[in-house]
Amino acid sequence: MQRPEPFQVACLPTSGHISHASASELKDPSKPAASYRQVICIDQATCDFAARLEDMNQIFFAPLLAIAAAHALEPLPLMDVVVVNGIEISAKSPPKGLVLDKHTGLLTVEAVQGRVVHRTQTRILETRATITPRGDYLLMFPEGDHYAKSKGEKINSMMACRSTDKGKTWSKPAVAYDIPYGQHGFIPLTPRGTQTIHCFGTQPVPGKWTWEDGKRENAPIGWRTSEDDGHTWSDVRLIEPVNDPGFMGMSVMRMTETDAGTWLLGSHLADWSVKPFTTRQYLLRSEDKGKTWSVLPGARPKGWQAAGFNRMDEGRPLNLGGGKVLFMSRTPQGHLFTAWSQDDGKTWTDPAPSTLVHPDAPPMLFPLSDGKTLVAFHHNKVPVTNHGDLNDHSELMRMRSEIWASLSTDEGRTWSEPRFMLANAVAPVHKVSGFNSQCSYLDAFTEDGVMHLFMPHRWQQVLHLTIKESALKTLPTKAQLLAKQAGSESASVPLMETFPLAGRELNPAAPPLGLKTYSDLGLMIEESILGYELTAGQPAPPPAAAAASDTDTTGRMDPGAADLSVLTPLETTGGSLVFPL
Repeated sequence: MQRPEPFQVACLPTSGHISHASASELKDPSKPAASYRQVICIDQATCDFAARLEDMNQIFFAPLLAIAAAHALEPLPLMDVVVVNGIEISAKSPPKGLVLDKHTGLLTVEAVQGRVVHRTQTRILETRATITPRGDYLLMFPEGDHYAKSKGEKINSMMACRSTDKGKTWSKPAVAYDIPYGQHGFIPLTPRGTQTIHCFGTQPVPGKWTWEDGKRENAPIGWRTSEDDGHTWSDVRLIEPVNDPGFMGMSVMRMTETDAGTWLLGSHLADWSVKPFTTRQYLLRSEDKGKTWSVLPGARPKGWQAAGFNRMDEGRPLNLGGGKVLFMSRTPQGHLFTAWSQDDGKTWTDPAPSTLVHPDAPPMLFPLSDGKTLVAFHHNKVPVTNHGDLNDHSELMRMRSEIWASLSTDEGRTWSEPRFMLANAVAPVHKVSGFNSQCSYLDAFTEDGVMHLFMPHRWQQVLHLTIKESALKTLPTKAQLLAKQAGSESASVPLMETFPLAGRELNPAAPPLGLKTYSDLGLMIEESILGYELTAGQPAPPPAAAAASDTDTTGRMDPGAADLSVLTPLETTGGSLVFPL
């Protein structure tokens, strides 16, 4: 076990009282590991004890080791100012409610927590994850360059990471399956009532695919199957629709299974021999668990497109229940397009623009656990250039720097006002300028009221982010961001440039993982231990309520009026959980 840099331990027993836990206390049999909800950091003696605990298969130090691993990565260089939808936000002193996370390289709302799962020296493509039949989190992504850039050689490998503790820690990337050609993305499907995971995607099989004549994106579509929870995979099965047996395209967006058991998978056809290039959107449909397929709206060259743009691609179908399906697609029109089916995906309305402002980038559409609410993550801005302009591509890539969330409770027919969730904060140091702003191709699933998000950030690192589903409704609108920004300078108090703690110099403007700076309070606080949010000028909950709020971060506490007994500085050599700045 690789040991992290030694520093102090702080634990919160499930009783709700903050206490310092020394190595001897942790070895006390009257205080079993299960009685501690969080371990933040460790001294040398406890580190030695943690090593022995691992031999005993007591893994409650896993969150600690994940934090140490995150610190092992050198933070990426950050911008001084992050522009969010035209609003200039100081990265060194963001307004209340926003946080600069130097480890992930994101400016986020406080409700978002994140970690770097993997960082590459080459390139990472689309990140997709699923909950396996046995309850693990399985995350897969190609590492290397895009298959369409090759000339027949293998240019990337499909990698897999696994978490057995609900995303607290992840295994190192390992090759998921070894094949002689590249991949584009992992499209997971676990049919209801089965223990089988299917891995769908684009298959540029040698001899069945060419990079010439503008056809480099078009390849057979197929899938592999795992019967052992995603540890091993079968050979590929290629889809040959009965109405277009030679169909080729590109599939990378999530698919869906309807209530009737029908499988629906988006795929588009591209022609790069013309400028600007053209695409046509299709749907692959199977009623018999993949034995036979048909292509909709019909055999090539039929296909959906946005009028006036000769484009539509990366479609994402989503089951709505009762035979109804929503289909959302990418276009350069400036909005995501939507279509609906009322007959299990057999026939469709004409695709039309939604109200969701979005550049030429993929849909990021997901259901929430209540079974009726949908969330669409989108970039909420479009380039000033026209489609097809010489400089359109670089400008377009810059539009992918932010993620906003809109909700729908009427099957995607209307959407709420966009609310800000995150933005790239890493300085533009990539040689390929289009990579510098990349926050698109977000993937997600929900479990126990928490949305787990996976992002190929800047095509450089795999991020795992979490946010409570309930927090999506409270994210700030643009008007609220403007109000926060207007009040941030007057609300903030001068902070020290650095803060000494346990022999380390902490930067309040970029606190280490697990700590957050409240500039209006002049405090650096370990929030996951406190279990509630500190906000000035609000009545405090009684101590009992505060102690019970470990899973609810919506409470408010006035540090000037509350009983601060739970905030008493720890009597340790390392400092306290609340650090005055």
